[in-house]
Amino acid sequence: MSAPIRRKTAMLASTLVLSLGLAATVQAAPPAHAAVMTGVRQAPDTELPAHAARGSGIEGQFNAAARSAAALRFTLADGRELKAKRQRHVQDARGATTWVGAFDGQPGSLAVLTTHQGVTTGFVSHGSDTFEIAPSRGGRTLMYRVDPDRLPQAEPVRLPPAMLGDSADASGFGL
Repeated sequence: MSAPIRRKTAMLASTLVLSLGLAATVQAAPPAHAAVMTGVRQAPDTELPAHAARGSGIEGQFNAAARSAAALRFTLADGRELKAKRQRHVQDARGATTWVGAFDGQPGSLAVLTTHQGVTTGFVSHGSDTFEIAPSRGGRTLMYRVDPDRLPQAEPVRLPPAMLGDSADASGFGL
Protein backbone atom coordinates (compact mmCIF):
# COMPACT_ATOMS: atom_id res chain seq x y z
CA MET A 1 0.00 0.00 0.00
CA SER A 2 1.37 3.42 -0.93
CA ALA A 3 2.05 6.15 1.65
CA PRO A 4 -0.88 8.38 0.56
CA ILE A 5 -3.33 5.48 0.77
CA ARG A 6 -1.99 4.50 4.22
CA ARG A 7 -2.44 8.10 5.41
CA LYS A 8 -6.03 8.22 4.09
CA THR A 9 -6.78 4.85 5.69
CA ALA A 10 -5.30 6.02 9.01
CA MET A 11 -7.31 9.28 8.83
CA LEU A 12 -10.51 7.38 8.09
CA ALA A 13 -9.84 4.95 10.93
CA SER A 14 -9.13 7.75 13.44
CA THR A 15 -12.24 9.64 12.24
CA LEU A 16 -14.29 6.49 12.77
CA VAL A 17 -12.84 5.95 16.27
CA LEU A 18 -13.45 9.62 17.16
CA SER A 19 -17.02 9.44 15.82
CA LEU A 20 -17.74 6.30 17.81
CA GLY A 21 -16.28 7.93 20.91
CA LEU A 22 -18.50 10.99 20.46
CA ALA A 23 -21.54 8.79 19.89
CA ALA A 24 -20.79 6.95 23.13
CA THR A 25 -20.42 10.30 24.92
CA VAL A 26 -23.75 11.53 23.57
CA GLN A 27 -25.49 8.30 24.59
CA ALA A 28 -24.04 8.49 28.11
CA ALA A 29 -25.24 12.07 28.69
CA PRO A 30 -27.97 12.32 31.34
CA PRO A 31 -31.51 13.18 30.23
CA ALA A 32 -32.55 16.84 30.27
CA HIS A 33 -34.88 16.15 33.20
CA ALA A 34 -34.29 13.24 35.60
CA ALA A 35 -37.45 11.47 36.75
CA VAL A 36 -37.98 11.79 40.51
CA MET A 37 -39.43 8.26 40.64
CA THR A 38 -39.13 5.19 38.46
CA GLY A 39 -41.47 2.20 38.20
CA VAL A 40 -44.41 4.49 38.97
CA ARG A 41 -47.89 3.08 39.55
CA GLN A 42 -51.18 4.48 40.83
CA ALA A 43 -51.28 4.29 44.65
CA PRO A 44 -54.52 2.98 46.18
CA ASP A 45 -56.41 5.61 48.19
CA THR A 46 -56.15 3.30 51.22
CA GLU A 47 -52.38 3.93 51.24
CA LEU A 48 -52.75 7.74 51.18
CA PRO A 49 -52.83 9.89 54.33
CA ALA A 50 -56.11 11.49 55.40
CA HIS A 51 -55.16 14.91 53.95
CA ALA A 52 -54.47 13.54 50.44
CA ALA A 53 -56.85 14.16 47.55
CA ARG A 54 -58.43 10.85 46.59
CA GLY A 55 -57.08 9.38 43.35
CA SER A 56 -54.01 11.64 43.36
CA GLY A 57 -51.36 9.25 44.65
CA ILE A 58 -48.54 7.57 42.80
CA GLU A 59 -45.91 5.24 44.17
CA GLY A 60 -42.49 4.24 42.83
CA GLN A 61 -38.78 3.92 43.50
CA PHE A 62 -37.01 7.17 44.29
CA ASN A 63 -34.44 7.86 41.56
CA ALA A 64 -31.09 8.47 43.32
CA ALA A 65 -29.92 10.50 40.28
CA ALA A 66 -32.57 13.10 41.18
CA ARG A 67 -30.51 14.21 44.19
CA SER A 68 -27.95 15.93 42.00
CA ALA A 69 -29.83 16.52 38.73
CA ALA A 70 -29.99 20.00 37.21
CA ALA A 71 -33.69 19.50 36.43
CA LEU A 72 -36.40 17.12 37.64
CA ARG A 73 -39.53 15.60 36.14
CA PHE A 74 -42.48 14.91 38.47
CA THR A 75 -45.08 12.50 37.07
CA LEU A 76 -48.60 13.05 38.41
CA ALA A 77 -51.39 10.50 38.85
CA ASP A 78 -53.32 12.04 35.93
CA GLY A 79 -50.35 11.47 33.60
CA ARG A 80 -49.12 15.07 33.45
CA GLU A 81 -45.44 15.78 33.98
CA LEU A 82 -44.13 18.85 35.79
CA LYS A 83 -40.56 19.90 35.03
CA ALA A 84 -38.54 21.92 37.56
CA LYS A 85 -35.08 23.47 37.23
CA ARG A 86 -32.70 23.43 40.17
CA GLN A 87 -31.98 26.78 41.80
CA ARG A 88 -29.96 25.55 44.78
CA HIS A 89 -28.44 22.42 46.18
CA VAL A 90 -27.69 22.53 49.91
CA GLN A 91 -25.92 20.10 52.24
CA ASP A 92 -26.21 20.73 55.96
CA ALA A 93 -23.91 19.75 58.84
CA ARG A 94 -25.97 16.60 59.57
CA GLY A 95 -25.40 15.32 56.03
CA ALA A 96 -28.89 16.06 54.71
CA THR A 97 -29.00 17.26 51.11
CA THR A 98 -31.77 19.48 49.77
CA TRP A 99 -32.65 20.08 46.13
CA VAL A 100 -34.58 23.35 45.59
CA GLY A 101 -36.06 24.31 42.24
CA ALA A 102 -38.87 26.12 40.43
CA PHE A 103 -41.10 25.57 37.41
CA ASP A 104 -40.83 27.73 34.28
CA GLY A 105 -43.94 29.81 33.66
CA GLN A 106 -45.24 29.33 37.22
CA PRO A 107 -44.32 32.35 39.36
CA GLY A 108 -44.14 31.42 43.03
CA SER A 109 -43.80 27.70 42.26
CA LEU A 110 -41.39 25.61 44.29
CA ALA A 111 -40.06 22.07 44.46
CA VAL A 112 -38.07 20.89 47.49
CA LEU A 113 -36.60 17.41 48.06
CA THR A 114 -34.56 16.61 51.15
CA THR A 115 -32.65 13.37 51.65
CA HIS A 116 -31.28 12.41 55.04
CA GLN A 117 -29.96 8.99 55.99
CA GLY A 118 -31.28 7.52 52.74
CA VAL A 119 -34.87 8.77 53.19
CA THR A 120 -36.28 11.42 50.85
CA THR A 121 -39.21 13.73 51.62
CA GLY A 122 -40.40 16.89 49.98
CA PHE A 123 -43.15 18.95 48.45
CA VAL A 124 -44.10 20.60 45.20
CA SER A 125 -46.11 23.80 44.96
CA HIS A 126 -47.34 24.28 41.38
CA GLY A 127 -50.13 26.74 40.64
CA SER A 128 -52.86 26.17 43.22
CA ASP A 129 -51.76 22.57 43.88
CA THR A 130 -49.44 21.27 46.58
CA PHE A 131 -47.99 17.77 46.40
CA GLU A 132 -46.22 15.89 49.18
CA ILE A 133 -43.44 13.35 48.66
CA ALA A 134 -42.91 10.85 51.46
CA PRO A 135 -41.52 7.38 52.10
CA SER A 136 -43.93 4.50 51.64
CA ARG A 137 -43.87 0.85 52.63
CA GLY A 138 -41.27 -1.46 51.17
CA GLY A 139 -38.70 1.32 50.63
CA ARG A 140 -40.82 2.97 47.97
CA THR A 141 -41.77 6.65 47.63
CA LEU A 142 -45.29 8.09 47.60
CA MET A 143 -46.39 11.37 45.98
CA TYR A 144 -49.90 12.78 46.29
CA ARG A 145 -51.81 16.05 45.98
CA VAL A 146 -52.80 17.68 49.26
CA ASP A 147 -56.52 18.44 49.63
CA PRO A 148 -56.66 21.68 51.67
CA ASP A 149 -60.20 20.85 52.84
CA ARG A 150 -58.87 17.66 54.45
CA LEU A 151 -56.10 19.36 56.45
CA PRO A 152 -56.71 19.51 60.21
CA GLN A 153 -57.84 22.90 61.39
CA ALA A 154 -55.50 24.62 63.83
CA GLU A 155 -56.97 25.90 67.06
CA PRO A 156 -56.32 29.58 67.84
CA VAL A 157 -53.51 30.15 70.29
CA ARG A 158 -54.74 31.63 73.56
CA LEU A 159 -52.25 33.15 75.97
CA PRO A 160 -52.95 33.44 79.70
CA PRO A 161 -54.13 36.95 80.70
CA ALA A 162 -51.01 37.46 82.84
CA MET A 163 -48.86 37.26 79.66
CA LEU A 164 -51.04 39.65 77.68
CA GLY A 165 -50.49 42.88 79.56
CA ASP A 166 -53.00 45.74 79.73
CA SER A 167 -53.22 46.50 75.99
CA ALA A 168 -53.92 42.99 74.72
CA ASP A 169 -57.22 41.20 74.62
CA ALA A 170 -57.87 37.50 75.36
CA SER A 171 -56.97 36.40 71.81
CA GLY A 172 -53.35 37.27 72.54
CA PHE A 173 -53.02 39.65 69.60
CA GLY A 174 -54.28 42.92 71.07
CA LEU A 175 -56.65 43.49 68.17
